Amino acid sequence: MQVSFIGELVLALRTVVDLIFQIYILILVARVLITWVNPDPYNPIVRFLSNAADPLLNRVRRMLP
Repeated sequence: MQVSFIGELVLALRTVVDLIFQIYILILVARVLITWVNPDPYNPIVRFLSNAADPLLNRVRRMLP
């Protein structure tokens, strides 16, 4: 059975999007875990997690009462 080029392209795109979502979920989990302790706000890892996760979290916070 021959697979078309478009089919392979769609499968590759789906794989990339899935990987991006998985990485973002890991970033969100790490951000939540970091908030349970008193992190140094100038730590590069804490700043990266905040900068990566806060745009989505801010939208969710605006929707919650």
